[in-house]
Amino acid sequence: MKSEYGLIFWVHVCFIILAFSSPLWLDWRLILLGAVSLALQYILLDGCMLSKLQWGKSNRGFWFHYVSKIFPAVSPKIVTSMTDIVIPATLVVVAYFLQST
Repeated sequence: MKSEYGLIFWVHVCFIILAFSSPLWLDWRLILLGAVSLALQYILLDGCMLSKLQWGKSNRGFWFHYVSKIFPAVSPKIVTSMTDIVIPATLVVVAYFLQST
């Protein structure tokens, strides 16, 4: 059995840290490109490539898996909306405003 906190878990964590800090060090246009690329990955691959590698299923997302351990009653739709729409859009907007001044 694979460890839940194996290599793919840590790759996910590193990507998340880089993404959340990106408005501080990466041009907002590249962040926008990353957000669009992420959306295309979800559409074309039917989910996250890393999540598929970690669990072998596309319907179990990294965020939902770990958030639901803390908040068992959380809706998958809410978590998916936050991770697929709200967070990427917020990162682009924050980066734009930080870098346009």
